[in-house]
Amino acid sequence: MKVSILIPIYNADCYIERCLRSVFEQSYKDIEYVLIDDKSSDSSVSIIKKVINDYPNRFDCIKLYLNEINLGISKTRNKLLSYATGDYIYFVDSDDYIELNAVESFVSIVNETKACIIRSNYYECKNNCVTLKTNIIPINHDSYVEYAIKSVSSIDSLWKLFIKREIFVKNSLLFPSTINVCEDYIMTIKLFFYSKKIIDIESSFYYYTVDNERSITKKADVFNTDKIKSVLEVKRFLIDNHIYDKYKNALLYRMVMSKQNYLINKQYFNLDKYYKYFPEANSSWRLFNYGYRERILFWLAEYKLTFIIYLYYFIGKFK
Repeated sequence: MKVSILIPIYNADCYIERCLRSVFEQSYKDIEYVLIDDKSSDSSVSIIKKVINDYPNRFDCIKLYLNEINLGISKTRNKLLSYATGDYIYFVDSDDYIELNAVESFVSIVNETKACIIRSNYYECKNNCVTLKTNIIPINHDSYVEYAIKSVSSIDSLWKLFIKREIFVKNSLLFPSTINVCEDYIMTIKLFFYSKKIIDIESSFYYYTVDNERSITKKADVFNTDKIKSVLEVKRFLIDNHIYDKYKNALLYRMVMSKQNYLINKQYFNLDKYYKYFPEANSSWRLFNYGYRERILFWLAEYKLTFIIYLYYFIGKFK
């Protein structure tokens, strides 16, 4: 069984060596590595080439591509998929790393279970501390889709998944080219929907770095905008596949999450945007355990008591 490890790279010079050594030193041998640098402005490319030279036994199975212009993560992921030829896909982000037996372990489980997708637990790396994170395990296939739509327990993270490539190919799955945050949120929902067999395992192979300040998820304006766009994309997918009513409540949950900053975060406060996006979810804040301050704001917004909301903000009551 051939496995494709796909790594999108952008300004990762602080992390990329650790990442590459963890994938090149895998105990499993039948791996192809597809690396794409998305026009990094740091020393990532020179580090990549240096590390590759340390693994002559892997030369023939490493594909390194350099984007001539910065394309963004979604277009780069699509290029990675187009170059992949393995039976299974494993996405690894350039600021993260994996256990040296990760691929061998996944392959062994596939051989035993014939799973289309395997999802593992993971380690969170923050401030030089490593913490084991365990997943909530859905009870059935529909629950996987529902949890992914709601984005429960980071279920929508691609790097948790070992994925049969046939799912991408058979269903012509591509990342939306105009969305560069939450692109994995959209894709994971589609993967779960089309997958015939998903299993969770207790093992943890992946080390997820959460304190990379260069990450696009740290750019709040892009993050807030793309969260909205990602929900719209998912809504279209559900409607097109005639399952919107089935998962409507889950999507309402995500709608609130995607637009809440426009109401409850003073830094991004924009009442026009809050009213504009997903008005059908304006009463769904009750699904969350918000604090007293937030509950008041949501209630006022639900009944469009705009003047009172502005008054509360500008008299400094809500900071």
